[in-house]
Amino acid sequence: MKTPWLSTTWFTILLFAVSAVFGQDDNSITVVDSTKSITFIAHAGQSDFNKGHINDPLQLIAGRIAGVSVSKNGSDPAVYHQLRMRGVNSLLNDGKPLFVINGIWGADPAMIAHEDIESFEILKDALDLASYGGLGANGVVLINTRSGKDNNNLNLNFNSYLSLDKTSRKLDLLTAGEYRDFASSISTNFPFDDGGSNTDWQDEIFRTVISQSYHLAAYGQLKQTSYYASLSHRDFPGIVLGSDRKQTGVHLHLNQSALNDKLHIRLASSLTKSNNNTIHYGADERRNVFFQAFRRNPTDPVYESDGRTYYQSDRVFQYYHPLAIIDHSKKHTDTDFFNVMLGADYEIIPDLFINVHAAYNFFESRFTEHIKPEAIPWFNEIKYRNNAQNEHFNAAASLKYKKLFGQNHRITVEAGFNHYETEKENAYYDDMQPELPSGNSLGITETRLNSVIAGVEYEFGQRYFLNALVNREGHDYKVKATYFPEIEPVNSSHWLPSAMLGWKIHNETFMRSLAFLNHLVLKAGYGIAGNHTKPLVIQYYGEKWIQYQLDMEKTAELSLGLEIGMLKNRFRATAVYYTRETGNGIYGMPLPVPSYPVPFFYENSILISNKGFELMLDAAIISHNKLTWKTGFVCFKNTNELVEWGYDIDYRRETGHIIGFPGDFQANYTQQLGMGAPPLVFYLPEYAGMSEDGAFLLATPTGKTRNLEMATRSISGHVIPDHELGWWNKLSFKDAFDFSFLIRYVGDHSIYNATRMYLAEPARFGAINISNEAVDFYDDGLRSFLLLSDVFLENASYLRLDNVTLGYRLQTGSGNRKISARVFFSVNNAFTISKFSGFDPAYDYSGTATGIDYFNRYPLSRSFVFGLNLSF
Repeated sequence: MKTPWLSTTWFTILLFAVSAVFGQDDNSITVVDSTKSITFIAHAGQSDFNKGHINDPLQLIAGRIAGVSVSKNGSDPAVYHQLRMRGVNSLLNDGKPLFVINGIWGADPAMIAHEDIESFEILKDALDLASYGGLGANGVVLINTRSGKDNNNLNLNFNSYLSLDKTSRKLDLLTAGEYRDFASSISTNFPFDDGGSNTDWQDEIFRTVISQSYHLAAYGQLKQTSYYASLSHRDFPGIVLGSDRKQTGVHLHLNQSALNDKLHIRLASSLTKSNNNTIHYGADERRNVFFQAFRRNPTDPVYESDGRTYYQSDRVFQYYHPLAIIDHSKKHTDTDFFNVMLGADYEIIPDLFINVHAAYNFFESRFTEHIKPEAIPWFNEIKYRNNAQNEHFNAAASLKYKKLFGQNHRITVEAGFNHYETEKENAYYDDMQPELPSGNSLGITETRLNSVIAGVEYEFGQRYFLNALVNREGHDYKVKATYFPEIEPVNSSHWLPSAMLGWKIHNETFMRSLAFLNHLVLKAGYGIAGNHTKPLVIQYYGEKWIQYQLDMEKTAELSLGLEIGMLKNRFRATAVYYTRETGNGIYGMPLPVPSYPVPFFYENSILISNKGFELMLDAAIISHNKLTWKTGFVCFKNTNELVEWGYDIDYRRETGHIIGFPGDFQANYTQQLGMGAPPLVFYLPEYAGMSEDGAFLLATPTGKTRNLEMATRSISGHVIPDHELGWWNKLSFKDAFDFSFLIRYVGDHSIYNATRMYLAEPARFGAINISNEAVDFYDDGLRSFLLLSDVFLENASYLRLDNVTLGYRLQTGSGNRKISARVFFSVNNAFTISKFSGFDPAYDYSGTATGIDYFNRYPLSRSFVFGLNLSF
């Protein structure tokens, strides 16, 4: 799908050219002055956020910032968006960035109301990440919440919307009528027991729902104290029966000025409660609702004559009723989230400032799963609990001295100290077998980081600047658990240096003739970031517990950037090229079992390379009193490669296995590690047609085979997208009507559609349902089971109209007492264009099914949103 890239790029460039003709001088688009920020920090404020049905705050910036991938597969309300930056840097680390909300390290953005957010700042460059030490290796997301207004009035703001959500697509399975027709045409080959009904099992588990969101905020200023307080509630039922989320939260943000405005004190706190109900669509096929529903025979009725769910166990092994599973199974999570931050800035003497702050963050989740015998007949009742508690505390103090010497020398010197500690407790209880050692377990991990940081910024003649920073970080790590004795903690320390050089070309005398070019800055930076992935490994070896300490993974990054501002900053462009290498990468060396009691021995033996390019463009196309039109375009490309591999042989990824297929389990792997390729790469046999007797054939070096283990494998695709694009537009007319939309393109990634492979086997017909593709395979002569091959690896590139919004605003009043009412209509996921045949082509990084669709993908919804905003 190359067309969306080309057409969107050229059309956007054309719009920027048009802006030079039709726009008026306007400074609404500003370029961050490099004297304040000489790094590659990306910023998104409230006016930049996405609209519509917002499931969690990360959705606000999807497609808005180059180098930042925000994704979520499907529309399960209990699953939140993921954010990744600049590719895969580690094979063991989950790749998640560090979230810092109002200075609170480790806070969860999903637990705050998106209406309370003022801005995002995205730190991707090594210089920006250095002060966060080993916690910031995957990037840092700074989230600032809203604060009070600088007036003495009480201001109220009410936001609410109702969203009608429905499934955007269904799988192409046979209807009951098509099933009977196919049975009649091949009656001599497959026995068929007609259940006597006409049931669409997708319609039975899917539903159309109405989501609700309410948010009330009060803000203002009393003398020297500004305040902001809010209350929010959300009710998000899922489009699949048995799934929903309810979340209620309160938020407070205070700012106090004193001592002739030399002292500034900040207090921010949030409390959120969330309740989630989910259905099972994981690896256990017995209770996987999608597995049972999609393959269920369409001629079976839903209910017996007495109203009970229809029971039929003779069709095939593990044939269970999806509605019975939903009705008699419970997966429930209660979550409590609390954080608080207190900080202060004080100007000790002119040009000398001190900053101190402390923050506490508490997160607790209580998960219960109960599967009654009525859900899965003939199986034992399942009932267990999992309680997790995470406590984070961080504190920091810094001194900063700013001084201008003469007319040409501006210097800022900073020294600081960061402390971070966390304790994570995880308890598991099997209520059906509490007497077993595994039925009652507790694990605790404790981490402490102490960093001493020193930095300097120097600028000469408002043209050349230097920024350098070094972090000396100490790391303590301790593990305790009921299943092994307490062990000695791990201690380590590391130096993390970084530096950046820059040139403000627009201030050079030879640029004066180019009046239209008012901002041109060239930057180059280099730095090293650490990654506390797995500092301690504990294994049972030789009838005793052993531990061994691993070195920190370290990422060295070189970045080159260019900033351009033209026509009084009505046009802005930022381009960045980076190359980074992660050394000391940790992975498990495979060991033969049972010769060894453990399957892996971990060591620092991996080198991963990432190279990429990021581009951000935005412009005010039209800036008249009655009509404004602003547009923006972001794109980024990243290539990922495993450069060094410490073992003599390639190793099959555990996460690449797919389950539930005929044939040998070990032969069914889909991914394999090897040098010269991305870490998450598909390694598959090539389909070679069918034999005369209807067997599925695979290619070998000398011909064809029916044996999967003898087939030749080659790189067939990769999980992580190669490039992403986003194009947004905002128009307003007479300050009354507004219209906006966002289009995203995610390109060059693949998904192995194992769901499609399972349902496309004609040999399964007669007992369970099949897809229309299975009929095609049968017509082509297939009489055996399908084999894992590149036939079912699908191009998952997609073009999506993420959101389109139309609003109307009515204002009345004057001065500081204006009343404003805005109504809007929005559509989320208006359309998606993709060759992928499953529910959602979006990718994910987590879990044991990375890049694989095997009845584990929640359907994608289309949302029609009606909203109201009141301000007075």
